Amino acid sequence: ADAAAALAAATSTAAADAAAAVAAAAVAAAAIAAACAAAAGHPYAVQPGELQAALAGARGAQPGRPVVLELAPGVHECDAPLQIDGSFTPSEVRIEGGRDVELQVVAGAPLLRLLPGAPPVRLVGLQLEGLVIADGSRLEASDSTFRRGITVVGAADVLLRDRTLLLSGEGAPAVRLQDVQDGGRLRYKLPALKGRWIFA
Repeated sequence: ADAAAALAAATSTAAADAAAAVAAAAVAAAAIAAACAAAAGHPYAVQPGELQAALAGARGAQPGRPVVLELAPGVHECDAPLQIDGSFTPSEVRIEGGRDVELQVVAGAPLLRLLPGAPPVRLVGLQLEGLVIADGSRLEASDSTFRRGITVVGAADVLLRDRTLLLSGEGAPAVRLQDVQDGGRLRYKLPALKGRWIFA
């Protein structure tokens, strides 16, 4: 009986802790959404560990206006893929950093998914340590490095520019084209990184 009571108490405590964690995440996302709205187009500072909550908060933060997430230096680890879809109301989502900003995701998962109906997405000054998938969406990247490649699906329009570097990873190709439709394309606009060749 004592063991059963102890087990019940432990289970109740774990459930309470999980509920508290979910509530805290919801509060954090709401706070970030409010901050994004208050910023009114100005960059919102994102510290390592906050990117997923910041992206969730930006979903409905500024309908019809761009949202800018400015990442602090360091490694931004994600425990699930980042996803931007048609439920986002900003006119554009910008994720900006510097060459000392790195994005990582759990092993085997895509880092970023852009789905049909998503607003245009712009990536600036990022080290992307995971596969990026652009599915029927618009993506522009500048001064960034894709270390696990990019997959272009359907009518996705992808523009890489201003010293962006596209690398293959772990035997996978740097670029994958999947069910490309009219309008689907991947373009590169110079300048490239010094010491690199562009085949055209």
